[in-house]
Amino acid sequence: MLHGRQPKELLRIPSPSGDWECQIFCSYSDFGTVLRNACVGLPISRYVVTGAPRNDYLLTADGRKNLEKLFGVNLEGKRVVIFAPTFRLALDGFVEGAKSYENFFGFKEFDLQKFLLFLEENDIVFFLKLHPSEEWLFVDHFKRFGSDRIKIIESAILKRERIDFYKLLNAADLLITDYSSIYFDWLLLDRPVVFTPVDLKEYKETRGGWLLDYDFWTAGPKCVDQESLQREVRRSLEDPSYYRTERQLILKLVHQYRDANSTKRVLELIRKALTGRGWYEKSSDLRQF
Repeated sequence: MLHGRQPKELLRIPSPSGDWECQIFCSYSDFGTVLRNACVGLPISRYVVTGAPRNDYLLTADGRKNLEKLFGVNLEGKRVVIFAPTFRLALDGFVEGAKSYENFFGFKEFDLQKFLLFLEENDIVFFLKLHPSEEWLFVDHFKRFGSDRIKIIESAILKRERIDFYKLLNAADLLITDYSSIYFDWLLLDRPVVFTPVDLKEYKETRGGWLLDYDFWTAGPKCVDQESLQREVRRSLEDPSYYRTERQLILKLVHQYRDANSTKRVLELIRKALTGRGWYEKSSDLRQF
């Protein structure tokens, strides 16, 4: 289900032979464990629900202050929208989906001046965060659209300033994405999200997974053209209850913990593993964090 989860979320411990073996898989929820294991196929006892440490940043960081410092701008009183799409070009050259990169969203038609006017009229600052896997291919192309209302969050800048993107993310009043798993983390904030599935049919054919029931899992309006995007962004910002019921449903399925203590739980899990204590037991003491 959670496209984008990488092996970094596995706690690997050397086996007696010296090979690295996945001994513990940190999961978001029991429901997520069942779905993930359909892909991974580990003994179910190796999963422990901890939540993701990166989400502690999402829930505690001063994203606005960090974003202002990073770009040297004043965001007081402004609406912040972040667009964080997933990647289409895999490292091995495999192409997923059929998105055009003529404009940010892959729309067949896009009027930049109308978009800038929309941002101005609604006092929105729009931040683009490309996926690291393909940012190097397109960031220079999109830089030409930069303005007071359009900013690009580059990986090189984050690296230089030694700041994680999740320390910026909660600055946004609204998230736009297509199929990125960042959406599931965003649910913890109970803020609106708008989807741009411009190549859903083609992407389903290559990716599959949770996309097989895309309408159910995506708790927000879907837009495949500029007019509908601007309309739904405006409505979502003006009506906090828009799609809230759907967001809460997916939140409860995906996140067993909705606090900022995932790092503590993972560290406790590592401590138990290193000291030979029973990490494999579904012990309740992790719930104290």
